[in-house]
Amino acid sequence: MIIDEVERSVLSLTERLAKKYKNVFSLPSRNYLLLGFIMFGVLVGLIAYGITGNSKELFGIVDGFFALSIASILSTFLIRANIREGFLTFKRVFGLTFFELFIFGLILIIGAGLSKAFNDTLIIEKIYFISSGALTALSTIVIGSTTPLKIPRLFVAGISQPLLIVLFHSTTLYVFGFLHRLNIQLFLVIFLFMSLLSFLAALWYIISIEKIGKETLGYGTFTLFRAFLEALMLDKTGLLEKILKILAVVDKTEVMIFDFKGKTIRGKVVAPLVHPGPFREIGSSKLPTKLALKLKENGINPLIFHTPTTHEKDLILSKECDSIIQSVLSSSSSDRGDGVTRSITKKRGDVTVTCQIMDGVPLVVITRSPIPTEDLPECINEICRKKLAEMGFSDGVIVDAHNVMDEAYKEFGKKDEENLLEALKECVEDLKKEPISIPLVGFSNSKIEGYSLSEGFGDAGVMSMVIEVNGQKTAYVVFDGNNMVVGLRDKLIEALKKEGYPNSEIATTDTHVVVARKAREGYSPIGKQVDWDLIMSNVIELVKKADSKKEECHVKFSKINLEGLHFLGDRGIEKLWFLTDKSIRKAKQRAILLLLVLFIIGALDYFFT
Repeated sequence: MIIDEVERSVLSLTERLAKKYKNVFSLPSRNYLLLGFIMFGVLVGLIAYGITGNSKELFGIVDGFFALSIASILSTFLIRANIREGFLTFKRVFGLTFFELFIFGLILIIGAGLSKAFNDTLIIEKIYFISSGALTALSTIVIGSTTPLKIPRLFVAGISQPLLIVLFHSTTLYVFGFLHRLNIQLFLVIFLFMSLLSFLAALWYIISIEKIGKETLGYGTFTLFRAFLEALMLDKTGLLEKILKILAVVDKTEVMIFDFKGKTIRGKVVAPLVHPGPFREIGSSKLPTKLALKLKENGINPLIFHTPTTHEKDLILSKECDSIIQSVLSSSSSDRGDGVTRSITKKRGDVTVTCQIMDGVPLVVITRSPIPTEDLPECINEICRKKLAEMGFSDGVIVDAHNVMDEAYKEFGKKDEENLLEALKECVEDLKKEPISIPLVGFSNSKIEGYSLSEGFGDAGVMSMVIEVNGQKTAYVVFDGNNMVVGLRDKLIEALKKEGYPNSEIATTDTHVVVARKAREGYSPIGKQVDWDLIMSNVIELVKKADSKKEECHVKFSKINLEGLHFLGDRGIEKLWFLTDKSIRKAKQRAILLLLVLFIIGALDYFFT
């Protein structure tokens, strides 16, 4: 189905994008980079001029230290002074100039080999000046794609490292008395000519790629790229939200709520039909975390569930998340509700359903543990509520437990849907025979000490609720995290059974504030970075604490309808994927053309001088 393919594509565009850029910009400390500059520069100078012979090893060491190392370090400060602020920090500019130095060093060593092979000492010098000029293109493309510099300042930033290398190299030649062997004026003209053409070629490259984005959404491709970088690295989401709003689908949604009120206890079980995403601070990524924390601030015990939704239901604007939170906080009812049944768990095929009726509305929690499962599609919510309507219920709260994940996950298929509906039907039929009672309810919420976003734990920590009805205790535990490793959910369920909670369920909020925090994975699912025994002991302690606080509570179901919200939607996902795919293809094609042009210009410079 095309929408399924597009939805999977957005994972590549968001979570996989986040993972890759986290890796790309993972750099050693500044001191290590400085040491690397000096060692590499000296080593390249020694090797290059050692290969040429004529006892130039000392010259190579001095030239490598000054013209390669010191010039590149100084250019870092000059580039950063031009940029001033933003994504390209000093450390990242150091990384850029070191990368360019590495490329230049390899070319210089190749030039030395050619100089030795043809017994012509001028070859290495020609290649030195020509390659320095060509280096302007690489610097311009990287700086131009990651910063919004105007052309004059972009030129200064782009030529800084090559120019300082050439000036320091010319000075070293003069000090060692080698300058008279060269027509230095001609060589400097070659450098400036090469630099100017390299800058213009790089500018053409940037503008041509930018044009693809402008034709699609009115913003340049690299502007979108910078917006992603700002959101990923600096948590500045304004520009990205502004761009994504153009792609947004304006739609409505619902937030399902069970209100619990006792003598001293107030609690809310909240299930928004909004997907947390795409990552970090963008859009609705932080919705479950912020919602839980706001409820706690207002003296309300939270339990936030993830519903069957995908990235199509990502909110674009964080201010609309704040509106949802305010609506939940404002919702209240003096009605006491209609009581609660015991809970029932049924498993059919790979699908396990835990169901409990509260105030005449079934709470349905779905998992396929231990089968790794991504987000359940929104159609699961629709078919379950349709089945409940057929069985006489006006509504239902459908929850995707989102509690088992691996790199190789299995799609929730047609057979799974059939098993789900069969298990749901059996649960509800049995629950209809159960007496309705006023439950004893307790809540508890805490963090696992010493663990936070980098280990996959959102700021809302671990939330638990214990409901006792007619002697049966059911525990619901929700981690503020993005999924769990395979097997942990089942271990926790078994541990809770031994403690007297037979039909418990473990879930995660699917918060995306943890996404793009870790290299390689992009995030850590619960249980990836933390010892399972520690998690189990904390969960058991938390559930027992909730159990110890139980008191008689009245439960009331309510539903908030919200309109005019901006979702990413399938259209937005499709456009983003189209733009990304087209831009990558064009960037590759034009990069080859750019390299070819620079090679031809460099060759002409070489042979006609």
